Amino acid sequence: MRKFLFAGGVCEEIKTANLEGKVVIVTGASPGGLGSATASLFLQLNATVIVTATTEQRAKVAADEVGCEGHALNLRDADSIHEFVGWFNDKYECLDILVNNAGIHLDLLAQWKKPKLSEEGIELQWHTNFLGTFLLTHLLLPKLEQAADAKGEARIVNVVSELHRIGNKNKLLSVLETKGAYESGYNSWRAYGQSKLALVLCTNELTRREIREGKKVFANSLHPGAVKTNVAGKGLSGNRVTLFVRDMLSCLESYLLKTPEEGAQTSLYCAISKELNGVGGKYFKDCKAKKPSSQ
Repeated sequence: MRKFLFAGGVCEEIKTANLEGKVVIVTGASPGGLGSATASLFLQLNATVIVTATTEQRAKVAADEVGCEGHALNLRDADSIHEFVGWFNDKYECLDILVNNAGIHLDLLAQWKKPKLSEEGIELQWHTNFLGTFLLTHLLLPKLEQAADAKGEARIVNVVSELHRIGNKNKLLSVLETKGAYESGYNSWRAYGQSKLALVLCTNELTRREIREGKKVFANSLHPGAVKTNVAGKGLSGNRVTLFVRDMLSCLESYLLKTPEEGAQTSLYCAISKELNGVGGKYFKDCKAKKPSSQ
C-alpha cells in the first residue's frame, strides 16, 4: 500500500541496463542521501562512478559508502570547481552522464531575516544551487560533447524541485544585488525556489544551444519527490523542539516520504531511459514529463 501511494515512479530500465564503459559524475553524494543512492544504482549497472562532497574527507566517506571514486567539490568556491574539473580532465577521456544532484536548503523554518552570504558575497542558495552548478556544467561540457561524438549522445540531469514554481523569472537577477534584492523581505524558501527555477530555465536553454550547434548533449531537470534524507536535519538544525517532534514522528515520516532509492528513480530515468534518446529541455516528476512553471 505504501509503495502504491507514496513511492512514485520506477525506472524499469534499471532491471536490464548495462552501463559498462560509461563514466558518470554524481554531485552531492552524502551517505544516506539522494546522491549516494543515485550513485549506488549507477554502480550496480556497471558504470564508472565519481561522487563528490564539499571536502576531501567527506568525499572519501561518500565514496566508501558507494564503493566508487570520490573527490572534493564545493559549489560555492570557484577554485574548488576548477580544481575538480582539472582533476577529472586529467583522469578521464570523456563524461557520459552528469547528475547535478548537490544543493542546499538550510532554513526550513524560514527564520533567516536577511540572506546568508557566501564568502564571495552571494546568497548561499543561489550560489550553490545555481551559479556553482552552472559553472561546473559549463566546464565539463567539452567532456560531455566528446562522449556524445564517440557514443551517440551524453546527458545532463539536473535535480531541482517542485518549489521552482514559487520562483519568478522576472526577478532572477535581483539576487545578485546585496541591497534591495528582496523588496518584500527575505524569505529563504522563495530564494530556494528562485535558485531551482534558474536551473530549470538553464537546463532548457543549454539543450537548445547544444542542438543548434549540432551537439548531442541533452539536459533535463526533475523533481525527485519528498525524500527522507539528511537535508531536513540540516535545515532544522538549531531548533531543538522541532527536531524532537520530528524524531517522535519518524515512523510516520518514513511511511509518507520516499526512500533515497525511490527518490533516485527519476534521476536514473532521465540518465538512462531509451525513451529519452534525443530528448532534452524537459522537466520530469515520478519518471513522467510534466509542465514546469511558466512564471
